[in-house]
Amino acid sequence: MAVYGSSHPSCAGGSGNATAGNGFRGGIPRNSPAVLSLVEGLVTDATFRPVAPLLGAPPRAPVPCEHRPDSPTLRRVHDFLNAEARPEPLATPIRDLAGVIGRLETFGARQEEHHRRMQLLTTQLQAQGRRVRGVHMRAIILAARAILPRESQDAIALEHAARLPRYKADYEQIVLAARGVAATTEPYRDQLAAAGLGPDFLTNLLAAADSLVALVGARALELERRIAATEGVETEARRGVALTRFLDVLVRPTLEGNPSRLVEWERVIRRARPPQPAELPVAPGGESARAA
Repeated sequence: MAVYGSSHPSCAGGSGNATAGNGFRGGIPRNSPAVLSLVEGLVTDATFRPVAPLLGAPPRAPVPCEHRPDSPTLRRVHDFLNAEARPEPLATPIRDLAGVIGRLETFGARQEEHHRRMQLLTTQLQAQGRRVRGVHMRAIILAARAILPRESQDAIALEHAARLPRYKADYEQIVLAARGVAATTEPYRDQLAAAGLGPDFLTNLLAAADSLVALVGARALELERRIAATEGVETEARRGVALTRFLDVLVRPTLEGNPSRLVEWERVIRRARPPQPAELPVAPGGESARAA
């Protein structure tokens, strides 16, 4: 199970990828039918919803990715304990550990699915951005330059409206430029249509721009859902760490008479139990070295 966290370089999720979440200040909102229909059309089951408000856990620093136990690691701990003759005090924490494993796998699957959908939407978004810039806008601008007087106010307005951002993924500016070109060339619709663009060239341009806005909103929605799934993974990982530490305290005394099983337990529990954070040295003034 791949885990996309929020604070470690190997975690490609969390609250990173800021450009992917940028919506438009104007245009189609993220929860509009156009955006939701795009998201719903990507998969057969689009019932995932943000789960962060349901977790009920206070905000805490995430477990670093390299120390975060995944479901196979916790399952090895669970399987080891199920193979032992369990005293009654272990029954409840083992059952709780099974619940953590199930929820961790659920959140991980959601996280993976939303990441896949984001990749698909990013590909579609890049293709649509190229289509707006290189197909619709380019044809209109070239035809308008041939018709409009070179030094006229409309020609100057067209050149100003058609300025595209250097950064090709600045989709908001692309949409603004497309709408500006449409507004500037509207008075010359008949002339441009007769020049070879066809009667629907402005309608097609605005439709392509609206599609670009909808794709941006859909990708932002998937990013929010992926972040929610990541928070679920982190919460369940913390619960798994707490349970394995508690189980270690309970199990270790029962294995003191069986050195081979104790060694095996050490090997199983090692990856599921991240190291405690190192204490900071205390400065002479009584504060930690970091504060000093």
